[in-house]
Amino acid sequence: EEAADDIPDAFRILDADHSNKIDVDELEAFMPIIAPRAPPRVLREHIQKVDRNFDGKLNLTEFTDMVSRGIGRDIAFIGAEVKHY
Repeated sequence: EEAADDIPDAFRILDADHSNKIDVDELEAFMPIIAPRAPPRVLREHIQKVDRNFDGKLNLTEFTDMVSRGIGRDIAFIGAEVKHY
C-alpha cells in the first residue's frame, strides 16, 4: 500500500510542465533511469495500452494503471533483452 501512495509523487515528478498529464517526452526523459537499453518505441507501445482517452498523454489514473500493471518492469526487462542482442 505504501508503494501505491508513492504513485502520485512519482507522477508529479515526471510531469515536468505541470500540465497534470505526462507525455512521451516527459517519460522518455526518465528512460535512462528506468530502462537504459529499452528502445523508445517500447515506451510508446506501453503508453498506448493504458491511454484510455487516446490523447497520447497519461493522466494520474492512466499512469497509476500503467504502474500497477508493472509496465516499468516490463520495459526494463525488454531493455535487458535488447542488451543481449
